[in-house]
Amino acid sequence: MKTKFLIPFLLLLAASLSQAQPKAPEPPRAMIVLKLEDDKLDAEEVFLLAVTATKVAYKFNAADAEPEIKSRSEIDSIFLYDPKDYLEAIDLLQGRKYAEAQQAFSKLKDKYGRAYPGIPNNPGVMSGFYELECLRKLNDLEGLRKAL
Repeated sequence: MKTKFLIPFLLLLAASLSQAQPKAPEPPRAMIVLKLEDDKLDAEEVFLLAVTATKVAYKFNAADAEPEIKSRSEIDSIFLYDPKDYLEAIDLLQGRKYAEAQQAFSKLKDKYGRAYPGIPNNPGVMSGFYELECLRKLNDLEGLRKAL
């Protein structure tokens, strides 16, 4: 009789424990091209953590403990794939849900603008532009003035 209630209880407990621990979001994926000796290049797909004018920090696996940090002179080029949350905000904008899109772009501007200042037109910069565009579409002139 006790096992009749014990098994469903254990299943319920296991399900609630697996949902209780929030998963940290993955950093955006990127493709970097490293300069090797003899003018050869090597392309690597990585999780991009930060890019400044002088340094690049990335991980090969999201679960890696220590990031790789390279000088910009060691890297030929960087291509940052659009992050999932950025694409969702673009979908809101294209779906003419300007108020929701403006809030999403405002959050993304802060999130990605500080992490990737070394990449022109990074998702943070573009989120700032699209935030202004949403405010213009909403005819929110006061919000547009403050955002500028």
